[in-house]
Amino acid sequence: MSFRHPLLKILLIIFIAVLVGVVVLFYQQLQKTNPVPPVACTMEAKLCPDGSAVGRSGSKCEFNPCPTSDSWPAYFSGKPGYTIRHPSSFTVNTSFSYTNLGPGKEIPGVSFTIPSSLAIGTNLGSDTYISVETGPQSTTCTPSLFLDNVQSTSTVVDNEITYQVGFSRGADAGNFYEETVYIPPGYICTAARYYIHSMNIGNYPPGAVRAFDRPVLLDLFNQMRRSYYES
Repeated sequence: MSFRHPLLKILLIIFIAVLVGVVVLFYQQLQKTNPVPPVACTMEAKLCPDGSAVGRSGSKCEFNPCPTSDSWPAYFSGKPGYTIRHPSSFTVNTSFSYTNLGPGKEIPGVSFTIPSSLAIGTNLGSDTYISVETGPQSTTCTPSLFLDNVQSTSTVVDNEITYQVGFSRGADAGNFYEETVYIPPGYICTAARYYIHSMNIGNYPPGAVRAFDRPVLLDLFNQMRRSYYES
């Protein structure tokens, strides 16, 4: 057969186009009647540094990304006051009051207690928290207003903010209590308190628990402190 005649060439092009259209239409109908089944991912979860957990999803069943500090919910104390972000896995206590200074010296504030998932299997106490407290309005807002026994003080510059820092550490019956207060500059006397309760790992049978991950915990607390701003 010769395709030199123009009419035959046109008919051939039309035939090929129709054939391609039929094949595409057939494939689309096949996809509708026989859809690709969804991928069933395993129900395992990955523990994130903030104590929350994420599961697997998508066609490759990859773990979802862990929450970042930008996605954390914000706590607002009211005006005039402050705002601070915190992991959603932390327990918020808006009626918190620091009472270790003794009767009549309570310091009001809000606390954010770690989830039990950060303490289970470690020597970290589940009552560990970070709090933001408002001290008495004084001309000298210093760590001694927030700590009963200030063992050391320093000045720390972090993210272009200069903090007054005070530290105290105590022990009782195999328990260790560390408190660090960060006082930022501002028109209200506030402090972020890191309260870390841990147990002497030597009091456990060998291999019963592991030492808690201090850098991870401090990184969480630091991210929260850096998100603080007065409003």
